[in-house]
Amino acid sequence: MEIKLISYNKKIKEDYVLKDINYTFKQGNIYGLIGKNGSGKTMLLKAMSGFLRPSNGKVIVNDQELYLKEEFPKDMGVMIGNCEYIKDMTGKDNLKYLASLLKKIDDDRINEVIDIVNLTDEKDKLVKKYSLGMKQKLGIAQAIMEYPKILLLDEPFNGIDNESVSKIKKYLYSIKKDTIIIIATHYKEDIDNFCDIIIKLENGTIINN
Repeated sequence: MEIKLISYNKKIKEDYVLKDINYTFKQGNIYGLIGKNGSGKTMLLKAMSGFLRPSNGKVIVNDQELYLKEEFPKDMGVMIGNCEYIKDMTGKDNLKYLASLLKKIDDDRINEVIDIVNLTDEKDKLVKKYSLGMKQKLGIAQAIMEYPKILLLDEPFNGIDNESVSKIKKYLYSIKKDTIIIIATHYKEDIDNFCDIIIKLENGTIINN
C-alpha cells in the first residue's frame, strides 16, 4: 500500500498552491504534515484523495493513477475541512446514514468508533447543538469507521480535549501497521512524539525531503 506523487503541480489562477511534489507515502507509517496556514497541507491531502486535479504530474495510489477516471480511491477515510452533516439528526444517526451507503459496517462498529473518539455522552444529541470539538470527533469517527487502508486527517485535534486526543492517538497507533495515516496540522505538539515521519511544507513545496 502506497501513495506516490510524481512531479505534482497545482496552479490556481496565477499561483501554484502545490509545486513539484515528489514523495511516496508507505503503509505502516504515521505521517505528520506541518506548516503555516496556506502552506499547502490541505491542498496536498485533497490531491491524494482525488478532490484536486493536477495542473501537471501524477498521483498513483496502489499502482492506479488518479484522475484517469472520475472515481475516488478505494478504502480511504478522509476528514478535510469542515465536514457537513445533517444538523437535525443526532451524531450517531449521521454515522448510521453514512454507513448505509456502502453497507460495510454494522451498529456495533458505529458504537465502537463513537467510544474511540469519546463521543458516547453526546451521540444522541442533534448535530446542530454540537460544539466544535464534538464536530471534530464526529469527523474522525466517520473517517475511521469503515476500516480504511488510507486515512487523511486535516487538523483533526482542533478543539478536542487532551484526554480524547490521547485516546484517538492510541487507536491510530494500533492500526498503523496496515494503514497509511497522514495528519496535517500547524500545531507541532499534535505530531511530536507521535508521527513516524514529519514533512514540512512551505509555499506549496516540501522543504525537508
